[in-house]
This record gives sequence, C-alpha cells and structure tokens, in this order.
Amino acid sequence: MKINMSFLRVFLLAAAVYPLAPLTAGAGAPLKINFQGRLAESGLAAEGSKTFVFKIYDTSSGGNLVWTSASQALTLTQGVFSAALSAGTPAALSTAVFSGARYVEMTVDGVTLAPRQEMMSAPYALVAQALAPDAVMPSATIAAGSVNDSHVSLTTAAINSGKFGDDRVYISTGAFYGGFNAAGKLVQLDESGRLGEGIIPVLTTAAITSGKFGDDRVYISTGAFFGGFNAADKLVKLDASGRLGVGVAPTSALTVGGPISLPIKTVTANYTITENDSTILADASTNIIELTLPDAVAAKGRVYTVKKIDDSVNGVSAIAVDPQLIDGAVDISFYLQWNTAVLQSDGSNWIVISILGF
Repeated sequence: MKINMSFLRVFLLAAAVYPLAPLTAGAGAPLKINFQGRLAESGLAAEGSKTFVFKIYDTSSGGNLVWTSASQALTLTQGVFSAALSAGTPAALSTAVFSGARYVEMTVDGVTLAPRQEMMSAPYALVAQALAPDAVMPSATIAAGSVNDSHVSLTTAAINSGKFGDDRVYISTGAFYGGFNAAGKLVQLDESGRLGEGIIPVLTTAAITSGKFGDDRVYISTGAFFGGFNAADKLVKLDASGRLGVGVAPTSALTVGGPISLPIKTVTANYTITENDSTILADASTNIIELTLPDAVAAKGRVYTVKKIDDSVNGVSAIAVDPQLIDGAVDISFYLQWNTAVLQSDGSNWIVISILGF
C-alpha cells in the first residue's frame, strides 16, 4: 500500500492560541509543537487509527538526529491528523533542540515518509528569539523607575560563575545602595579590606572608570575620595592632592585628628628590631643586650626609640648592620638606667635624633 503525505502546516501551539499575546514576567514559550498534516493511502484519504513517530534532524537528508518523539496513536479523519510534539528522546522537547535549521521526518505504522519537512518560526518563537540570553535591550525601552526592589529578584542559584563579566553590569550615574534581606545587613568594606555589614557604599558620577578595580586594590586617579567607617569620628579622607586625613580634613601629607598608638616591646636578651616595632625597652638586669637595627636602606624614614630600664651595670647596645653606621659609629651603648635614644634612618645609615640621660 502506498502512503503519501500532504502537509498542511507546522506551527507553534502558542501562535495558534495566542497570536498576539504579550510577554510578561514569568511567562515562557510553551514547550510543545502542534504538528498537522494530511495522509493518503493509494491516492485515498487515510482513515482510522495509526501509530506515528516524529524525528527531528539538522538537515533535509542524512545529517544528525536531534530528537525523537514518543510513539503516538492518532485517529485520522479524511486523512487529517494532529499531533502534539512534547515527550521524547533524549528528553522532553526543549528550546535546546532548536539551535539551528530543523527538519521533521515521520514514520507511520513503521513506514518512513519522505521528504523531511522544514520547521518554520511562528510569531511567538520570533519574540522568544529576541529574548535570548545574549540579547541586548536598548536603554530607551526601559522606563525610569521600572527596575527597582520589586522588579529584580536574584535567588540563591540565579547567578553562576562568569555570568557577570566585561561590561554586562554598568552604573553610569547616581548611587548604588545594596543590602541582603534586611536594613541591618547592608554592604560594608572595613579598613582591613573585609566585606561585612553595616555600611551603605555610595558611588557618585564618574567615581569609577573602566579597569580601575583590579589586582586587589582600589585606584582613584582623579578627584577626591571621602569615606568613613561606622562613625564620623573615624572619618578617612584622601583629597585631590593625595593628602590623607584620619579623623580630620588633611592639611599635609598625613594629618591625624587624634592621638597615635605605637607598639612597645620589652626585651631581656639580644633582639633584632623589626618593621613592626617602635619603642624597645631593654631590661639588661641579667645580661648584656645587643639590639640589631634593620637595614637602613629598606627602613628609610623609620624612627625607633630605645631605652634601658634596669639599674644594673650591664650595657645595652644598638648596632647597625655592617657596613652601615649610627652617626659615624657602628653602635650606640647605654649603661645607666633610663638612658634613651631616638634613631631614624636616612636611607643609607642611622642618625641619632635625640638622647636622654647620657
């Protein structure tokens, strides 16, 4: 028995039911395709029940099999049939199947019909294509205030690695305010570079330019930076001249609006002074103590205070790294209780700024 096929139409079900339906948030193109045609046997319209299998290929002949429908028993009236393509192999019909030109091949009661029929876009599909993941929405189509707290919601798994990159997120003017679930959990970046809670970051117009965030640092090339950490009395200011003020507006390279706390270290044996030290108290009551100064080149400008605090006859000596000197000598020694010296590196050697009790 000869079977031939006259195709009436192939279209998306959504196009037939909702040809002009607008897209709304949460709506998506139906994952079903309504396939209709007319089947003839020996020149006459086929009647009754027949078993259909639909296959989708990427070419009109040969090529790769993309998807196979589940077997469907359809009833024909005057040769006309209608099938809904949905369940199949490798999985239920999805948008991934339609990444290029597609052709439908039918098998009726085990007989494969030819030629394959090319699938065409329906109005609903054309709108869906405009909303592909890499689609760009012109700024003129976004009304002012249309994107706000009630319009944008990102769930736990909404953003994967690499989804925001290059120029995908761009804030050109105004300010950014961020938070997590509650007003008490706002974004905060503290003075140690830790990200936490309690501060609202404000980015003003032209405050950030392309490429300025990178390599674990914040680089501000022009203008002034004004920031704070939790309270006004802990204000940090960096002005347009590069002057830094802590707790007050800067009037020199560094201006501190309050007392400065410096570390004090007490030693009872030989000790190598480090970059983390400031005042060294030497207790030589049981033995002579040698304090080795850091390399003067690496410590240029650094100031140390050295003091002998015991009343023994044992001496305390501050020694420069060879061949560096301290005011022309290799060391400076203390023998009396409360003897004190303030030393500073000039980038080559150490100089005595002041002495007390000698």
